[in-house]
Amino acid sequence: MSDKAFLKLPRVLITEPLRSKLSDSAIVLYSYLISLYELSVRNGERFRDENGRYYVVCPISTVMRLLNCCNNKAESVYTQLENQNLISRKRQGLGKANLIYVNPIAESTATYAKNAHDQCENIDSANAKITFAEMGKTHTIKNDYYQKDLNKIYPSISYGDAIEDIRNQIEYDVLAERGYGSVLDEIVSLLADTVTSTAETLRINQINIPTDKVRWRLKQLTAEHIEYVIGSLEKNTTEIKNMRAYLLTALYNSIDTLDTAALYGA
Repeated sequence: MSDKAFLKLPRVLITEPLRSKLSDSAIVLYSYLISLYELSVRNGERFRDENGRYYVVCPISTVMRLLNCCNNKAESVYTQLENQNLISRKRQGLGKANLIYVNPIAESTATYAKNAHDQCENIDSANAKITFAEMGKTHTIKNDYYQKDLNKIYPSISYGDAIEDIRNQIEYDVLAERGYGSVLDEIVSLLADTVTSTAETLRINQINIPTDKVRWRLKQLTAEHIEYVIGSLEKNTTEIKNMRAYLLTALYNSIDTLDTAALYGA
């Protein structure tokens, strides 16, 4: 089998005192970040900053989806890695991907990672929302846990409350200042309709998907995803017969397509 099918797990993470400082999820995430780092190196200058350091890119929504967890849990996993100086995060602001620098481990020592590499600039990331794609699940997650998460994320709310929540989620005011106009309002309306829908399934790309799963996925959308979808819409040259169906599918798929575009330069 190809070695690309496996993650590289540094032995020091499970044999040295560092192990007691990290959860299983943090260990798996760090292992995956190593593989992303190697991809960045292979992609050359695109993932190299002005100081010559390679970084990896991707929004926090993917960690939430792949770990089937909430934003706070995904953030806590990254915080564990930061506390041990295994990664450094840099927030670039709205419309630009956040950067993660993967710091090496000196496996011959038990000094954790802070003596293995010069520490980057200390960045305040209390409100940063950062993620990286393609992390394998380390445990089988039961469906009832998934449903409990859905219930927490999507309690029964009114249409008006849904509009307000969505505007806050996607940083509506900032996007509106960029002149997206009516299409931005159409997206907000569409998302509100989806969140408050009483249908058991919704049709995405000609496939019926449970409404709760669609809601959970759309909850991961950020301003960056919205800009990506609007940009794709502006570039589209084919006739769109059903704009709302097109937008819903594009928004649903953007969780994956934006990650892929950022990683491979698509």
